Amino acid sequence: MTEKELSSAVGHRIAYVAIPDDEALAGLTGLGLPDWLAEQIVAAFRSLRAGVNAYTADWVQRLTGREPRSIAEYARWIAPQLSDR
Repeated sequence: MTEKELSSAVGHRIAYVAIPDDEALAGLTGLGLPDWLAEQIVAAFRSLRAGVNAYTADWVQRLTGREPRSIAEYARWIAPQLSDR
């Protein structure tokens, strides 16, 4: 899903901002997270960017008995619930 598609689904502009790992790490530790936790969070997002979860599986349907939603469908569903915050 692109920024444009997500923006359209939720009804306002969404922008992707790439934050380099070193800046993310500095920001997290600057907020008071322990080094080990900040490093694990940055490592998890590094893995996601590398595509570690870039696959589909049938576990949503097997667990819930329902077809999974697309990201766009979920965004349209959740947007009204977040707009009052």
